[in-house]
Amino acid sequence: MERVPEDERPPAAPPSNEELAAENKLLKEQVSALSDQNEFQEELIVELANIVYA
Repeated sequence: MERVPEDERPPAAPPSNEELAAENKLLKEQVSALSDQNEFQEELIVELANIVYA
């Protein structure tokens, strides 16, 4: 079986609009969750600093 170099292979079909919309929704939810987690951790650090330096 002959190997075809990667740059000569036909490109993969681009994702559909529905697939992109679903991925976009998931990514937005992940960003929101990480933002909430980051905010919680920042508040926790402030509380710990207040205890340590009180």
